[in-house]
Amino acid sequence: MAGTITTAPTPSTPLRAPQPGATPRRGRKAAERRFIVPGESEWEIWAGSDAASSHFVATVPSPKQADAVTALGLPAREVVTLPIWLATIDRALLPEMVALQCEKRGVLNRARHDSPFDFEVVAQENNESLLRAQILPLTLSPDVCAEEVEHFDLACRFAPLPNQALLLWRELGVLCAAITRRHTLVYAASLGEEQIQDSVISQLFRLLSIAQSERWITGTTEIVLRGTFNSAEEATVRTGLNLPVRREARPAPWPTSKPTALIPDSVRQSLLLRRKSATLQKRIAIVAGIYLLAVAVWSGYIGWLTIQTRSLSTQVAATASQVQQLRSTALRWNLLQPAISPSHYPVEILYRCANVLPKEGIQLTLFEQRGPRLILSGESKGTDSLGTVNALLKELKANKELKDFTWTMPQPLIRDNACKFQIEGTRAPAHP
Repeated sequence: MAGTITTAPTPSTPLRAPQPGATPRRGRKAAERRFIVPGESEWEIWAGSDAASSHFVATVPSPKQADAVTALGLPAREVVTLPIWLATIDRALLPEMVALQCEKRGVLNRARHDSPFDFEVVAQENNESLLRAQILPLTLSPDVCAEEVEHFDLACRFAPLPNQALLLWRELGVLCAAITRRHTLVYAASLGEEQIQDSVISQLFRLLSIAQSERWITGTTEIVLRGTFNSAEEATVRTGLNLPVRREARPAPWPTSKPTALIPDSVRQSLLLRRKSATLQKRIAIVAGIYLLAVAVWSGYIGWLTIQTRSLSTQVAATASQVQQLRSTALRWNLLQPAISPSHYPVEILYRCANVLPKEGIQLTLFEQRGPRLILSGESKGTDSLGTVNALLKELKANKELKDFTWTMPQPLIRDNACKFQIEGTRAPAHP
């Protein structure tokens, strides 16, 4: 770990996280995103329309008590990170190879849906790929399973990362460490201690040794203390690791742009239920819209019919006197029909009926006309006298000159080879 030691300027007061009274930057967009990250001692809610306008809002004991947050930064202790070298640069092969390596090392369950995992390519060189796999363990804390959140990622990735460094910071009162390479996270873990002491220095020394032997980092590495660290802690780290050390304030966080698959199972189920509910509500809204449209069309049609009815009623009322006059005239002409129309003369009607009589077999004995009613009585003789009478009735019904009459025949009287019959015809009344 030997190297040139450079001392960062020692500030007069410790660097601290933004306080609740901080004034938001002006000029930010109206639509803001609210997200929550683990602060140095408590969970912190931040908001902003972009990274430049991100500002502190408040602290809460648990993410589940935060309202309307869209993203959550997972503490380092809640995520297992695993740097892996793979002998390929083919990105199509990486997902399955990463999963197999995680299963081999015992950090990923064979039933992979039980252990949400994701990975990111850190570097590719000499036909090899360095990746950072990150897995949510089955022992995930219930506090981070906020069901309203859709975007989850490591909290340390919510802020810019140094180029190549060992980054130290505090999350919820516990020290955390991360290895970075070209501003990309390689490894992150909780150290389980609240203050920098000999056990922490030993953990950091082992971590740097592994990082160099596994080629996670190359070249000179600096130590970055981010957040509230004092001069004594800085001196302890510099002395213990013999590397350049500098301190910096906590930058304003902002959610990563690329969503990850690190979604707790309970949250995933809640998201599926909400999406199904949203889809159902959308379908109900479509059906309701179609129903309302149908009602509107039907109402419009009824309204149009009402307008047409009123228009026709107006026209009928306007012509009622003329129609009544024409009807009275038609009724008078109808009364004169028997006197002026040949088709009503008894002789003419008798002539038309006689035309349909067969040449032999039937003898008419009575022709009587009583207004619109005719009576034809007669007798048929022969072996098929009834058939002859039925044929006569059929001819009367089929005759075009007698189409104004409706013909009926009561049951004939049959004796020996003779059949007495009576056929009645009724003329339909003429309507004006």
